[in-house]
Amino acid sequence: MSSTSTTAYDRVLVAYGFGFVTPISWSAIGFVWGYCIVWIFIEDWAKLCIYRHLQSSGPRHRRLLDRLHKSGRPFQAKGVSGAILSRS
Repeated sequence: MSSTSTTAYDRVLVAYGFGFVTPISWSAIGFVWGYCIVWIFIEDWAKLCIYRHLQSSGPRHRRLLDRLHKSGRPFQAKGVSGAILSRS
């Protein structure tokens, strides 16, 4: 409830200014809302693509991990910071 009232208050504040900010038109406010809503869907799509990529549950990935597990060697890779990441 508080976020809804804050959002409504913000829209009225930027539309009328009340001496705090320079007012902008309702069409500009609508454009900003539309722009943000479009980007919400674009960012969510990109996030889901990255999650699918990081999940690495494809058949090639599973075969590689099975081979490494059968060989008795732990999987080691260098992380971004250069630290050794282990997976057994």
